[in-house]
Amino acid sequence: MTSALTCLQFALIDIKSAEDKVWFRGYGPDRYVYYARKGPKKFLGGTFQTENYQDLQRAAKLPGASSILELSDSPGGGSIVSLTDPEGFPVNVMYGQTPAEVGKPPEKLILNFEAEKPCLRTFQRFEPGPAAVHKQ
Repeated sequence: MTSALTCLQFALIDIKSAEDKVWFRGYGPDRYVYYARKGPKKFLGGTFQTENYQDLQRAAKLPGASSILELSDSPGGGSIVSLTDPEGFPVNVMYGQTPAEVGKPPEKLILNFEAEKPCLRTFQRFEPGPAAVHKQ
């Protein structure tokens, strides 16, 4: 897990770590955008946010779905239901996570186009480092 975390820390912010779990976030309103836990190497599934609790309850009634679980140890809390898609991949549905305070976004770049040259006689200087991560 240590080698995987070294790679992830390049552009993500470590917001919570436990002995065998870690959560990373970007600069957006999501409490975390990547979750890893120690164990056999496998994909833990994509997670989608519902707009209301009723959608989460509906997901829990689907064949093979887990019951609604409280995310008490995860940053932002909330509730989650786990499913398996027709190809056998895990899919999670989440609701009720408290949004994080949005961090500083990267500076917007001004670009030149064929007929429009707003950058004429100006330079854009970049700060060395990892790209900012944002999940929409």
